[in-house]
Amino acid sequence: MSSLTFLGTGGGRFVTLSQVRRTAGIWLEADGRNILIDPGAGTLIYALEAGKDLSTLDAILVSHKHLDHYNDAEVCVEGMTDAMNVKRGTLFVNENVARYLSDYHKAMVDFRTFDSPGKHEVAGIRLETVPTFDHDDNFGFKFRLKDGIITYASDTNYNKELVRYYKGSDILILNVLRLDDSKIIKHLCVGEAAKLIQESRPKTAVLTHFGYLLATTDTDSIARKISKATGVDTIAARDGMLLEL
Repeated sequence: MSSLTFLGTGGGRFVTLSQVRRTAGIWLEADGRNILIDPGAGTLIYALEAGKDLSTLDAILVSHKHLDHYNDAEVCVEGMTDAMNVKRGTLFVNENVARYLSDYHKAMVDFRTFDSPGKHEVAGIRLETVPTFDHDDNFGFKFRLKDGIITYASDTNYNKELVRYYKGSDILILNVLRLDDSKIIKHLCVGEAAKLIQESRPKTAVLTHFGYLLATTDTDSIARKISKATGVDTIAARDGMLLEL
């Protein structure tokens, strides 16, 4: 059975600096593989706290160049390669992340980049890089697993075009930075997330990557309201939460 562990559920610079929510990544266990998605600041510590053995990682994926998404990529590579003693695993990153990573770390993995939507196979897992809107050449990931489809949207502005990429998802993970009255471009607010959930109809929607105001409010209540309004089971992720497909 595939599962997701939300090592962290925070996003944005103020949460990164305060850690009112952890800015760690998402650990996906699927089809006999371990994949780490967007290892932001603190991922190493929170992975260890969750009992995750970095040496069992098969791949690390990074959607874009912001610190709350890639900060711990190199140290997690060191874990994946048994402290740089064994060349193993795949580091699959947005082209705009590549220049921030050392040649030393790239040489110890199967280093691959992407810069457009497309189909890929990483560590034996079929996935697609899916577009985002108005956000620094960022991409989400759609995993086509033996027991279902998980889509991680990453950071994006609302656009109806996204619905065709999100449709068919068993789990749709949306990064929701702000409340509606403090919406900023490049990121979803609560109302926009609800609209995407209503339009794409996943089996389960998960809200995460909360900015400071959302990170310090009752996100469970927000998720319940979205569930009631859309008829789609919607969950507000919690730091350390385990979700099975």
